[in-house]
Amino acid sequence: MEQPEQPPLAGTLSIPVACDPRVFTRAERAEHLALCVDVLVRWPKRRIELDDGYLFEFEGDEERFLVLARWAAAEHRCCPWGSYSVEMGPFAAGARGEIRVKVRSTREGKEFLAAAYQYLTELGGAAPPEAIMDAKEKLTVRSLVQRLKESCGC
Repeated sequence: MEQPEQPPLAGTLSIPVACDPRVFTRAERAEHLALCVDVLVRWPKRRIELDDGYLFEFEGDEERFLVLARWAAAEHRCCPWGSYSVEMGPFAAGARGEIRVKVRSTREGKEFLAAAYQYLTELGGAAPPEAIMDAKEKLTVRSLVQRLKESCGC
């Protein structure tokens, strides 16, 4: 099924594409990064690349939906340049059904997402390096990639 064309994201030109991990305490950051691995790597049945972002498809119940919604809200705290939507398909109470999470952005934002998602996949559940955990400034696409290269010795 072909995806309908999405309208441009309002306000995205005025918000710089950068992740600000300083919005979380160190403990919150560790918890959020662990949840990111689940949400973006372990749980999805499918990840679909879109022109302006990514669509993740999950199987779950209302509890999983709420966890995904909380994840999207936390993501928006550190990456307000993105657009996040969480959608639950029809299914009976207590049953499992389809849940979709869409993350959209500008071209630059999508590049940032691609680098971050690739890195999380490569981590395979391991803790991120201290260079990410103890970031003292916002992470741009360039600084994120640089920190990741330094941490893996690539």
